[in-house]
Formats: sequence, C-alpha cells, structure tokens
Amino acid sequence: MKLIWFGLITVVFAWLHPMHLMAQQQLLVRLGVVTYEDFQDQDGELRRLLKRLSSAQNPPVQFQVAAGSYREVTHWLGAGELDAALLTSGGYVRGVLQTELVDEFEYLATMDAGTGEGPWVTSERKADGFQRYYHSVAITNASNDDWTPEELRTLLETEQLKVFLVHPQSASGAQVPRLALKQIGIDLPEKAVQYMHSHTQVLESVARQAEGTKTLGFVWDDAIAKHADLETKLKQVHLPVLNSVKIPHDVLIASRQYPQLEAFKELLENHAYSAAEPLFLPSPDGNQEYLDLEKQIRPLEQESNQLLIRQDLQGVGQLLAHAQKNATEFQPFRLAVVLSGGGARCAYQVGAISAVEDYLAELNSEYGSNLDIDLVVGTSGGWLNAVPVSMKVSTYPAGQTVWRDVWTSLDRRKIIKPSIAVRINAGIWFAFLQMTVVYLLSRLFKRQYATRLKFFYRICLCLGAIEFALIWIPFEPWALLGHNQLLHHLWLWCQLGSEYTALAMLFCGAIYYFVSKVANHPNRAELKIKRGRIHWILTVGVLGLPLLQFVTMLIYEKTFSTSDGIRASLADGYSTMLEVHARQHDLDLRLDRKSPIGQRLQEMGQWIATNKVL
Repeated sequence: MKLIWFGLITVVFAWLHPMHLMAQQQLLVRLGVVTYEDFQDQDGELRRLLKRLSSAQNPPVQFQVAAGSYREVTHWLGAGELDAALLTSGGYVRGVLQTELVDEFEYLATMDAGTGEGPWVTSERKADGFQRYYHSVAITNASNDDWTPEELRTLLETEQLKVFLVHPQSASGAQVPRLALKQIGIDLPEKAVQYMHSHTQVLESVARQAEGTKTLGFVWDDAIAKHADLETKLKQVHLPVLNSVKIPHDVLIASRQYPQLEAFKELLENHAYSAAEPLFLPSPDGNQEYLDLEKQIRPLEQESNQLLIRQDLQGVGQLLAHAQKNATEFQPFRLAVVLSGGGARCAYQVGAISAVEDYLAELNSEYGSNLDIDLVVGTSGGWLNAVPVSMKVSTYPAGQTVWRDVWTSLDRRKIIKPSIAVRINAGIWFAFLQMTVVYLLSRLFKRQYATRLKFFYRICLCLGAIEFALIWIPFEPWALLGHNQLLHHLWLWCQLGSEYTALAMLFCGAIYYFVSKVANHPNRAELKIKRGRIHWILTVGVLGLPLLQFVTMLIYEKTFSTSDGIRASLADGYSTMLEVHARQHDLDLRLDRKSPIGQRLQEMGQWIATNKVL
C-alpha cells in the first residue's frame, strides 16, 4: 500500500515539475520592419498585435524587432539575419520577387491598409472592412494651375518642375508614378527628382513650394489624413492611370529556412487572423496580387545597383530629418560623426564638416527641426578635428575659417623633427654623399694632386657656405620645384640635419685647405693624403652611416620623428582657434604664447573643460 502511495506522489510531482509545465518551446521571431513612414505604426496597432501574440503562449513569444530602411531590411533578408519581415509592396517586389531571394521566402499575409479618410481616396477605399489595396496620388501646391499631360511634359523639359518621390522602392511613392507618367508619354528625368524618404516630407515639401518654382509629389492615397493642416495648401493632380493600379498593402513574409516557421504560422492563425478586426489576413490567392504588381511595373527600366543607392548631402539630410521625426522618448535621435585618420589628408574634413553644418542649419530652418551633431569620434588626424567639431567651432563662419587656417598653416618642415642623434647622422651622411661626388669629379677632371686638392676644398667650402645660407635665409623652393612630389620629398629629406651637413662640408673643406697649403712642403710630406685612405673613409661614411642610423632607430628611438614639431604647430593653431571661439561666445581666455608648449596645451585643455564648451 505504501508503495502505491509513493508511486502516485511521484507521478504528481513529475507532472507538476517546471520542465513539464514549460515543455512548449519558446518561440523566437526575428522580425524586420521597413520604416518608410513613422515605423508604419502611428496608431500603435502593430505594437499591440505583437504584445498580444507574445502573451498568447507560455513561455511568451519573443519578438526581436529590427527597424530599418528598404536597403537595410533587404540586406538582412539576404544575409539570413531575419526570420520574418514586414515589407512594403514595392520593397517586396524589388527586394524579393525580382531577386534571387524569391524562392527563399514564403508569403504569409497582407496588412490592412485601413479605411480611407482623406479627400484623395476612392469610394471603394472608404468602405468598412479589411482593405487590401490602396492607390498612388499625384499632388501639387494649391497655388498651381491644373496641368494637362502636355503641360507637365513641357515643365519637365524646361526644368521648371521639381518632382518629389518617396524612395526608389516605394510603390506609391516612386514605381507606380513612374509607370503612370510613362503611359502618358513622359519619361521622368532623374535630375528633376528628389527622394524625400517619407510621405510626410513629400507633403510638406510640396506645401512649402518656393516662389517662382513648381512642384509635383506622389504619395499614397490617404497620406493627408494625419496632416489636416496641410490639406488647404495642396491639391490633387488627376492622372487616370494612378487609380487603375491597385497597390497591395504591406506584406508579411517568412524565411522557408526558419526552424519555427510552422509554430509561427499557427500562432498567426489562432491569434492574429481570427481577431474581430484583424491587422493581417492571408490572401486566398497567396502573393498573386504582388506578382500582378510586379508584372505591371516590370517594363520600367530598373535602376542599376538600386540597393546601393548613393546619397548626396541633400539626400542624407532628408534621411536625417525623417529619422528625427521618428524619434521617441525611449529611442531619441542622435547624430554621430566618425572622422577617419590619415594624417594631413584629414584636412578635407574641415570643408566636409563645414558643409554638413551649413546644411543642418538649412534643414532646421526649413523643417523646424533641431538637427545637430550629438557625438563625434575620430582617430589620428580625425581626432584632432573632433575637438573643434565638439566645440561647435564648425557652426559659424569665423570658426570655420580659423579651423581651416589651423590646417593650412601646418608646415612639414616644422612638424618632422627627428631626434638630435638621427639628425646628426643624416646630416653627416648627406655630407659624405656630396664629398664622394666632388671627389669623383676631381679625379675625373683634375690630374695633378695640388689642383685636385684645390678643386676639392673649394667646392666643399662653397657647398657648405650655400647650405648654411639656405638655413638662415628665408627661402622656399616650392615654386622652383613645381608640382613634382618626388622633388618636394627629396628636398625635405635633404633638409634633415642640414646644419650638420653644412658644418661637415665646411670642416672637410677646411681640412683639405690646410693639407693643400702644407702638403708640398718638403718637410711635410707625411701630411699628403693617400688615395687608398680617401677611398676607405668615403666608403665607411657612405655605407656605414646608414647602418648606424638603422641601429639607432631600431634600438634607441621609438619613432622616426618626435612629437615636438606637431605639438608646437597645434599649440599655435589651436591657441588662435580658441581665442576666436572665446570672442564669438563672450568667454574669457588668456593664453601666454611664450609659455612652454606642454604648459600651454594643458591650459587650453583646462579652459575647455572649465567653460564646458564641448
């Protein structure tokens, strides 16, 4: 009897064990969403659905949502980083149906487009119930006249019309409009197009039409519903072809390689499709409606390499303005700039950042936004530029000018400063090279020993004097050297230790002058320098000194050049820049230009930190 009771208790405990209660495997869904318009979820319907689906199982379904642009989500799909994706119809057609991904993803359902509310929707779109389709509409500023197709063509040909599209992969904001224009005989020139990356920004740009310009925009048919304040500033341009093309709404697809695909489909069937007002419903015809759309827009010439669209500064600005509008309290908008290294090549960043700052100010004025560089990082020369950017020196003309002057004032002759040992070695070696050339010339043109000595010491003294003069006389040979970089580098190398080259040449010339004066004396024959000794000395100097330099650099020196030159140049340039910045913002700054470089740099750093100018 005790054995029976023990068995029953064991069964009960086994049934109540947590591993039994959690036998159902947790469902993980990596979901990608194209953020073409405020995360496609202004009313929070998608978030509520995901929350409801998550709580429908025990353990809860885990949704890892990755929001990105058309290009980003398409890349994630191709890289196998997503289990499912919510795409626009245009993104699905261009990014999946017309690519090698077509067989890798399965259609699941279509998203409800919602009952149309705005003045541009058709009566069919205003009906209650699940809406699978929507249309594209053309709009212009209310102050413009009604245009015929011929007038539109003339405006485009004369470059009087600016056309605002959403994105090359947007069905209602680019693909169907191009098809509609093509069917009335208009090939849309790319120079007339500006991509705004948001239906809202298309509405705002057309509404703000500048005086003397004409604008045309394309958006989805109910885009104005959330922007009633713009309705009086806009009007519809009737293009019959637009209403004839039904655009299926956003599509939910899943990877055929997704291990939990069947469990995910069952979850949608039981808790999404069966809702009283479902946000998603599968089409009885599968993805046929999207295949029909693909067939309609197929005649359009697909842009080459469209998934790697290069953006100009204006296009990037539109992306930034769109991203800031999508910012939330939990996901605030932050603009970061990464400045690469590259030494003197980083000078280009002055002009690049200045152009970015000017355009951000233009965008803020145009859109009422507050775009600003919130974070800047850099390496090497980029790190040097990160300081003025973080101080906002690049935001006003005087600051941009003095920042540019910091770079244009840099002189390589002052920056490259090897150690004293390296300079002495290099200087003496250059002197030995010159002495070798002079000696060979004397052997070639002077046969007698006495005349050879005179030729040698005169040339050495002359070269030494000229080299000394070049050190002290302000002489810049760059114009004489032309644009040949090899000559410029050769000149800079010859300048390393030039004072020691001059001293060595003068010393050698003086020694040979003394020898030439006394060598012919009958009692001073021992002072006559033998040819073999000269050859040995020149060989040791020309070949041995580079070896000594190599040993010095390898063992005793950490770098070829010390940091003294660049520190001094930056201290001078940044002192001027900080003084201009202090005057611009009415800040007190006193720097002693005669103080040691290290002390001055420390004072500048303390001033920056104390006044919180970063």
